[in-house]
Amino acid sequence: MHILHFALDDKFIPLQADMSEEAFPGATQLRILPPDGATTLHTTESASLRHVDADYFDGSAELRADIAQADCVLVHGMTHEFAGALEYVPDAVLVLWGAWGYEYVNELPHLGSGLLPSSSDHQRRLAWRRRLLQVTNADRRRRLIRRLRGRFVPNQTIDRFGLLAAARHLDLVNVNPVDLPKIHAAIPDFTADYHHFAYYTTEDTFAVGVDMAGPDILLGNSASPTNNHIPAMELLKEVDLTGRRIFVPLSYGDDRYARHVAQLGNRWFGDAFVAMIDFLPLADYNEAVSRCGTAILNHVRQQGIGNASMALYKGATLYLRPESTLHPFFTEMGAFVRDVDDLPTTLNDPQSDEQRQANRDVVGEYWSRKRGVDALRGLAPRVAAHQDG
Repeated sequence: MHILHFALDDKFIPLQADMSEEAFPGATQLRILPPDGATTLHTTESASLRHVDADYFDGSAELRADIAQADCVLVHGMTHEFAGALEYVPDAVLVLWGAWGYEYVNELPHLGSGLLPSSSDHQRRLAWRRRLLQVTNADRRRRLIRRLRGRFVPNQTIDRFGLLAAARHLDLVNVNPVDLPKIHAAIPDFTADYHHFAYYTTEDTFAVGVDMAGPDILLGNSASPTNNHIPAMELLKEVDLTGRRIFVPLSYGDDRYARHVAQLGNRWFGDAFVAMIDFLPLADYNEAVSRCGTAILNHVRQQGIGNASMALYKGATLYLRPESTLHPFFTEMGAFVRDVDDLPTTLNDPQSDEQRQANRDVVGEYWSRKRGVDALRGLAPRVAAHQDG
């Protein structure tokens, strides 16, 4: 049972490689597409992991040789490069798509832009500033683009044409089960069945470091406008925050949006607002947010499932939007979460010890390393059935 992985250079991939090797020792190969013109931050080359350029995925001899050895191709986040490579995968090889959300979210029109009204207002203001910058300072704009290429992963996008081209090659998908029927309905030729696997585990991710307990607040998971930081901050202005700090991870995403949120937060909350601009290793991140007994993810679209799971496991009270698919995902497995709109009235009302322990138990079991490794091993019978069919 040989697995070939396609992935970007991302913080989730080292653990995925480790679990894949545990499931199938000596039978895992990873091909990593690094940031354009930048060094890799999260992955290191080894006997089973190679960094390749975009030409590798365009029908290269190396790609064809790798596919010839594979029983299963596992695609972590769909890009145009990965979608193109699937054209060279024979029907006998099982293809599993680890969907990251950004690929299909625009195909689910009921979610709209993912922005709440005040988020949209601020985005329009930022758009005008960007246009002014393009007109008045082209040299600065070019320097900014070059710097961003070195900081953020490129190619993490795919248009509808690319997704439709990939859909007919996909046999299995790992996605929030709540989203799967909507994706089936929205994307022609997409009939992939669900298959669970994990980008994080209780033992390797959530159990690392100390619990999240204390008066501070963790807001959002990235510098993406769909975090809807500003509407959440407007709600927090209605609450007495004496003795509390607000920690806001902004280390990846839209750099200009990150600066805007940081400036607004400092204006509204002063030193109590902590903008986390620089990327932190997991241990340092856990320490930084250890006093955050409250976590707020104000997304309309599904984002930050790892951050949400970590908060629940570590004992924080988690606030989600009711229209987010994460809300039923957690509540249907028996976890206790609160609605963001109730922040002004419930922020100072702690969850019970029983609720905290229930969250730890259900999240800990769902994301256990054993379950993650077993899910990868579970691909072997699905490959056999696929080849027989």
